[in-house]
Amino acid sequence: MTKWTVRIFLLLAIIISLGILRVDETNAQGPTPGAIWTTSGGCGDEQQNVNQYETGETVWINGRGFIPGTYPWSIQGQPGGASGDPNIIVASGNVTTNAFGAFCFPAYTIPADDWGTYNVNVCVKSDNYRVNQQPTPTDPTPTDPTPTDPTPTDPTPTDPTPTDPTPTDPTPTDPTPTDPTPTDPTPTDPTPTDPTPTYPTPIITQTPVPVTPPATGGPFDPSLFLYATIAFGLISLSSLFLWKKRVE
Repeated sequence: MTKWTVRIFLLLAIIISLGILRVDETNAQGPTPGAIWTTSGGCGDEQQNVNQYETGETVWINGRGFIPGTYPWSIQGQPGGASGDPNIIVASGNVTTNAFGAFCFPAYTIPADDWGTYNVNVCVKSDNYRVNQQPTPTDPTPTDPTPTDPTPTDPTPTDPTPTDPTPTDPTPTDPTPTDPTPTDPTPTDPTPTDPTPTYPTPIITQTPVPVTPPATGGPFDPSLFLYATIAFGLISLSSLFLWKKRVE
């Protein structure tokens, strides 16, 4: 191994190491990966994206391609008369992805007073949907109450006529004692009944099989590339040391 060969190997090892560090720095400071979309009636892929809703329907938020973790989400009405809740957050919370960076959950059920366009946000990713309902303008008709003039009444005085009550002599009454006739109740012998045994009908429920979304990410782990580079550098240094020892 010549002197120039050792230098070339060392230079290549340094260049590759700097490239790996640059890639790691870009991944750390770059934008958050992933995408979101909305569906109705359950989870769905991006081709099933729904942006028009009716009153009573549920907005499902779907996402994929995120770095596994927990992210905040919210639904907010657009301002400027574009929605029934201008700049008001009607629903919010946190969502945790699975191991592949995907998620799907029912976020919000459209109430009767929602209309217009609403924004859906998960971390820095956003989408929007529209409620197909327009506000009903109300024009209250003022009412002018008619004043009433009460008619005064002149009560006529009445002179009560005195009455002389006639005394009455109550006639004493001698109640006749009554001897109740004893009754002998006839005993009844209840007829025993043989209950028919009933057997509960077994209920068979089907457990849904969870669908695992496909894994996303690059074709290889950058850390393996870094370890290979370090090993390559160590081998190059060992070769340089052996070459110097042989020259001496």
